[in-house]
Amino acid sequence: MQFRLQTAMGEAAPRFALMTDQPCIVPQQPATVRAVLGRILVKRGVVLHLQSGAIAVEPGSIIVTQGRRIAVDRIVWATTAAAQPWMAAAGLDCDEQGFIRIDDRLRSTSHPFVFAAGDCAAQVEHPRPKSGVFAVRQGPPLADNLRRTVHEVPLRTFVPQRHALALISTGDKHAIGSRGPFTVEGDWVWRWKDWIDRRFVAKGYPSQSQSHTRDQLRGGLPL
Repeated sequence: MQFRLQTAMGEAAPRFALMTDQPCIVPQQPATVRAVLGRILVKRGVVLHLQSGAIAVEPGSIIVTQGRRIAVDRIVWATTAAAQPWMAAAGLDCDEQGFIRIDDRLRSTSHPFVFAAGDCAAQVEHPRPKSGVFAVRQGPPLADNLRRTVHEVPLRTFVPQRHALALISTGDKHAIGSRGPFTVEGDWVWRWKDWIDRRFVAKGYPSQSQSHTRDQLRGGLPL
C-alpha cells in the first residue's frame, strides 16, 4: 500500500505508521526476515510502534498500550485469525482461542463425526500457524477421509509439514523468501512468487472443456 501510494502520489502521498502489540514485526519469521523488512520500512519512512496494541479508537487518533495517543487520518485494521463463537457454543471441544480441536484424522476430539480443517481448526498433536499454506494442504486428506467415512473404511492420518515457504512482497516487484532458517531476497524472488501465485489462481478457473470433463467424471465417482 505504501509503495503504491508513493508511486502514484509522489510527495503528496500520506505517511505510514505501523502499530502492533508484538515486540517485533512478523514474530513468526526468522530474525533475518525481520531485519530485511525493518530496513525497508525505515528506508521508506514508515514509523514503527512496537508493543503498542490498540485499545481504543477516537476521531483522529488511536489509543494504544499505556494510554499513548497516536494521531491518524485513516486506519487499516489487520488482525490474526479469530474463531467464530458458534463453534464453542455448539459444544465442540475448542482450544483457548476458540478453535476446534482435531485429531490426526481431522476429526473433532469431542465429536468424531464432525470434521474440521483450515483456520477454524487446531490439530492437537501437530500445531501449526494459521496460514493458507498449511490450510490448503489439509484439503486432499479431508476429502479422502470424508469418502472413507461414507464407505466405512479406516481413516488415514495426516501429519502436516513442519516448515512452509513464505514469500513476502515489498510492493516494488521485490520480495523476501524464507523457509525454516533460510532467507533470500531480490527481484527474482518476486518473480518466483508471481509465478506461484498465478499458477495457483489459474488452477481455480478451469476452461469450459475441462469443467465439462470434470462434471462427467464427478457423476461416476463416490463422494
